[in-house]
Amino acid sequence: PILAVSSLAVSVTVLPLGGVQEYEGSFSSGSAGTWTRNLLFHDGATGAMRWLREDDRAAIYSWEVLREGAPGMAATEVEEGGGRGAVGQGKVLGIRYELADADTNGDGEITPADRNRVALSGAAGDGLVTVLRDADELRGYSAPAQGRLFVFFQREEKEWVAELDLA
Repeated sequence: PILAVSSLAVSVTVLPLGGVQEYEGSFSSGSAGTWTRNLLFHDGATGAMRWLREDDRAAIYSWEVLREGAPGMAATEVEEGGGRGAVGQGKVLGIRYELADADTNGDGEITPADRNRVALSGAAGDGLVTVLRDADELRGYSAPAQGRLFVFFQREEKEWVAELDLA
């Protein structure tokens, strides 16, 4: 799916680069999974294009446009069609990504079964930074408010919450 991000400051189209990979899923074995491997950002005002990541090795399985006061969601790309929050009210604060970028379970593949990371970028895909590493499971997100976002996750069989400053 193609995602258009618009605000007063930026008008960007996001195009996903997909990939298919065999993996051992939690509900069946040897099934094929499809994840976005990278995202191409096109700036409508300047015509400039840039990739989110320098390589195509990651499994980016969810991303969401963060808007001030908009509900946080943890929908996956496969189930919900990729980027969320592109349409709506409120100032665009950036984009949140859920991804795996290393084979942490030793199966020879990079899939959502590996340890999860949460990353943030600007609305135009610039300034990508990992803000949460090595979560076993991501539980959900708060609505961005007053420049803050709460991430709920599990690590080593314990529940955690991280407070992120979006400013």
